[in-house]
Amino acid sequence: MLVQKAASSSNVAMRAQQAPAALQSVALSRPRVLKGLRATSATYQRLCTRASATEAPVLQLDNALDSLANPLTFNPEPSSSSSYSKPEPINWYQQWYPLAIIKDLDARKPTPAKILGIPVVIWRDGSGEWRAMEDRCPHRLAPLSEGRIDADGTLMCSYHGWQFNGQGACTRIPQIGDDKAHATACSSKKSCVASYPVKVLNGLLWVW
Repeated sequence: MLVQKAASSSNVAMRAQQAPAALQSVALSRPRVLKGLRATSATYQRLCTRASATEAPVLQLDNALDSLANPLTFNPEPSSSSSYSKPEPINWYQQWYPLAIIKDLDARKPTPAKILGIPVVIWRDGSGEWRAMEDRCPHRLAPLSEGRIDADGTLMCSYHGWQFNGQGACTRIPQIGDDKAHATACSSKKSCVASYPVKVLNGLLWVW
């Protein structure tokens, strides 16, 4: 009986010394379980106290557990010899997004849409290419989606009749009669509309 108890005590001591490595393995595979163990039981503290000779794994485990509040950032602290570097932040405005289903679009008129809070007008120009531009006329900020596609394949604003090609450049301002002044006004950046790259793939219209 005494021999059995002594063997049992020896096994407990050996398991306690191996606790940091075991807890690290659990932290990586079952982080929620281990986090609950530390919060609701004194077992974690006793094991760490008895394994104080190996402080580095315990500190690494503590840092890993503290980072579990945000699972997306969970990562055990890398060693000094590691080539770990923080990931680059994602720019959500520099990605391809599906904007519309092609068969739901009417090629005869502009269609309003919105992506990432930005109002967009979808239309097909005279060459048969789908276009996506900001849904605001630079003149009075009227929605271009309320305009129409002219016979020459340009998009006409319904407010004052300004017309734009597929690249967003202004091609006509009816209020200016002088040819030179008209050309100067149309070439100004202030009269252009933001145009976004698009492509058709798998029956969808994608916008960048």
